[in-house]
Amino acid sequence: MDLNSCDIFIQWETPKGADGKTTRSVSPEYIRDIESKPGKLIFGWALSDQITKQAGQLKFSVRFFKWEDEEEAESGGNKNLVYSFSTLTASV
Repeated sequence: MDLNSCDIFIQWETPKGADGKTTRSVSPEYIRDIESKPGKLIFGWALSDQITKQAGQLKFSVRFFKWEDEEEAESGGNKNLVYSFSTLTASV
């Protein structure tokens, strides 16, 4: 699978806050580059204040997915997922 043809999202979970709760959400990739290093897919992740508010270990993984019909899925129509791949969870 050419991962450059997929949507890319970073799934993340914050450390526990003072209330003992964590926040789980997803962020889209920030920028995509396939030209700087041939054969490599480079993408960024913009960290918001919601992600960095709490000190501690931030957990994250990267999800690549592809819809059968991109235009129909984006317009809220039929959503048939044809590819989904996720990395293992990492902590920083």
